[in-house]
Parts: sequence; C-alpha cells; structure tokens
Amino acid sequence: MLQQNFGTEFDFGPPTWIIIVFPLIFATVFFLIVGTVIVHIVKNLKDAGGPITTATGTIISKRTHVSRSGQSAFTKYFATAELTDGTRQEYTVDGKVYGIIKEGDAGTLVIRGNRLLNIDRVNSIQQQPNGAYCAFCGSFKTDDSVRCESCGANRKRQQQQQKNQNGW
Repeated sequence: MLQQNFGTEFDFGPPTWIIIVFPLIFATVFFLIVGTVIVHIVKNLKDAGGPITTATGTIISKRTHVSRSGQSAFTKYFATAELTDGTRQEYTVDGKVYGIIKEGDAGTLVIRGNRLLNIDRVNSIQQQPNGAYCAFCGSFKTDDSVRCESCGANRKRQQQQQKNQNGW
C-alpha cells in the first residue's frame, strides 16, 4: 500500500496549464515583434522605391520626436504641408532638409511616398523693411548685396528664377 501511493503523491514538474500557456504567450510576443519589423521594412522599401512626385504647397509646421532606447536617443523629423487643394499632410523629413525648411515656406514639394525630399521655394528671399533673410541659410542681411556672405546664395539669380516661374 505504501508503494502505490509513493508515485502519485510526489509528482514533480510544472503544472499542465503552465506547459500550455507559456509557449502560447512566448509565440504570440515573438510573432508580434517579427510582424512589426516586417511591416516597417516593407513600408520603408515601398516609400524608397516609389515614384517621386511634386505638389504645390506651404510648410505650416515642423516637429521632432525623440525616442530613447537605453543609453541612446533617436530623433525623427516631421513637416506638415498644406497643399493648394487645402489638404494637410505630415511627411517625414531628413535632418538636413528639416534644418533648411521653415514654417511659411511655399513652393513645389518634392515627395516620395510619405517622405518630403525637398522644397523648391517660390519666395526664396523674403524682403524685410530694412534688410532681407536668405532662405537657404536664414541669415539676416541689412545691406542690399547680391550675394549672401554666409552661404553664397545669389539673390538676383533667385529673384530671376522666381520671375520666370511666375511668368513676369
């Protein structure tokens, strides 16, 4: 009688529900992570391989999103444009493009997928009562010189291009 109870009273190992539930949770988390990575890769490949299009619009806002991962930080750049038909669209932009655009820039937007690649400004030099801002570097000049001393942009060439685009 003692030997019959010995094998059933001391059953070692995890309960049956843990053997079933743990692999299901592990598999679910694994497939969610792999699925998310695949979706992002496909989206980036689709955007990178898509056609380059142009649209006329105005940059109405800029923003950044900083995410942290351990000791590292990653910054994503975004710009919102209002197109001539009144629709608004937020685009991801490269850090270099983010640095040269500003709110209020109007012109032809160069777009690939959901990325704003560049903007060809209509008003590249903005006149002020006692000077002008260079649209390429943003420096303010009080004199009426043709060339920007900071970046070398040629204002007369820019104004002539603007006249040609507007048909003056």
